Amino acid sequence: MRVTRFHGEASLKELVARLYNLGPDGPTPTAAATALAEANRHLPLRSRSLAASVPEGTMLAVPELSGAADVASSAPVPGAAARVIQARATALLDRVAADFQATSRRDADELTALATLVESRQWKAAAKKDNTIAAAVKQVGAAIDDRRARLDAVDGVHRRTLEHARRAVDRLAGSVAPAPEARGATGAGGVAGAPD
Repeated sequence: MRVTRFHGEASLKELVARLYNLGPDGPTPTAAATALAEANRHLPLRSRSLAASVPEGTMLAVPELSGAADVASSAPVPGAAARVIQARATALLDRVAADFQATSRRDADELTALATLVESRQWKAAAKKDNTIAAAVKQVGAAIDDRRARLDAVDGVHRRTLEHARRAVDRLAGSVAPAPEARGATGAGGVAGAPD
């Protein structure tokens, strides 16, 4: 089974013509149309106004028919599945990365605000007059520096973890559908990209 996207064809006959190269030894156009409609029972492919009944871009199952060569307009299901897995996992990782960055920025902004307060003229003047305040200001400054160092370490862990996760997603997608050169795919029937 292969998959493709609907391009807004006006009829099932036109869709069959795009998806199959029906040779003399292959099925008739009617048989190909029946197989395509059966593989997509959830869609009204037999509709007289096909383009109005099926939204453009809808995914279609394309059964492989003996003697009806695909004309490079569809992709094998494993390849399409791999791209879906990769796209969804990458989108999830992007959201996680954005959450990490937002939390990190918020924490860094809070530390900067606290450092600005502690280093203000009023606190410096109070620290000069009172050793207890001076010791407290020094402690707070050290705590801010320590917290910044820990935030930097956590940011590094987040970046490394996300990078490892992205590589794992790529490996997973590759195991579902190896690269074309690994499968020995060539030339005109290449289906490495997304199905049209």
